[in-house]
Amino acid sequence: MFLTDGIYPFQLGGMQRHSSILCREFARRGLNLEVVHCGGTDYSKEAFKSQFESDRIKEVHVVFPKTDSLPGHYIRESKKYSKNIFESVKARLNDFDLVYAQGLTAWYFLKMKKRGAAVPPVFANLHGLNMFQQAFGTRAKVENKLLTPISKYILLNADYVFSFGGKLDELLLDLGVGKKKILLQRNGVETAMIVDQPKRLGNSLKRLVFVGRNDKVKGFDMLLSAFKKVSAHKDIELSVIGPFDQNEFGFVEGVSYLGEIRDHGQLMSLIGEHDCLISSSYSEGLPLAILEAMSQGLAIIGTDVGATASLIDGNGLLVKQPTEKDLYKAIETVLELTSDELDHMKLKSLEKVNKEFVWSTIIDEQIKLIRTALSS
Repeated sequence: MFLTDGIYPFQLGGMQRHSSILCREFARRGLNLEVVHCGGTDYSKEAFKSQFESDRIKEVHVVFPKTDSLPGHYIRESKKYSKNIFESVKARLNDFDLVYAQGLTAWYFLKMKKRGAAVPPVFANLHGLNMFQQAFGTRAKVENKLLTPISKYILLNADYVFSFGGKLDELLLDLGVGKKKILLQRNGVETAMIVDQPKRLGNSLKRLVFVGRNDKVKGFDMLLSAFKKVSAHKDIELSVIGPFDQNEFGFVEGVSYLGEIRDHGQLMSLIGEHDCLISSSYSEGLPLAILEAMSQGLAIIGTDVGATASLIDGNGLLVKQPTEKDLYKAIETVLELTSDELDHMKLKSLEKVNKEFVWSTIIDEQIKLIRTALSS
């Protein structure tokens, strides 16, 4: 059983893309899945079926509940969602070998398991563990504080916990999660989307791209401030992909707001028209946006958070601290690269993603890891 609070393209985001890819790849390997999700924009049963086209995937649609707008409403809604999922499948729990739970969906299953319900082994995936990492601003700090209890409950009570490694392993151990419960996972891309060669744009203008949601944790304000200082005296452009509005952030020379792009092919094609992706996050897991940019032959600038360091090795710059000053220095460094030096970084991105982050390899490792855990 696969639980998620969002499947791409009906819900946007890294975890939603991860859910969609995992379900598709598990089915391709001959596994039967019951996928429980909450629908979203342009969702219908027919649209869901067209996304997967597999007889091995059975869909269960559970509406994500809306309660109120008071502080903590997302947690209350998530708990209710988890409970509603449990109630919809509890009569058939014996039919499943395991519960793979994205985000907070595992909560009620673990609560009932502690009460004696016969719940299969629960594999929990909280991805970037942002609630335990640095928060930016009062609102984010409050949200993280509210999310901490339910997240810690899931991590400590799940049978197994997925981690992208790096600093996230250290975080889990510090929280008290047993080392034997932590299973290493990787994110990845599909072979068909990896380009053969990076595009050489052929001029002195450097083109950066930022892809993400409008959330303070993504550090966009910080990036924009750093970019202003650079763009005042350099040939540089920044494309912003995501739900950002120029009216909110103000006009900045060289910045283009392209909005949300739901068509994945269009998104990849657009990313490929740039030299470098920049990730300015205060906290992350293993960013899919970086991997997808690498698959299109882009160099990478990324802050050293979560497991981002595992993605940057000769193909870009790892920013040790998520600060405006350090981002500015990194952008300046990329701007000073020769065309040959930049092309070398781009090729390194393609080499690394082909070697380490292709789903056809990753999914086999993931299945082997899960089967070993179940048999132990």
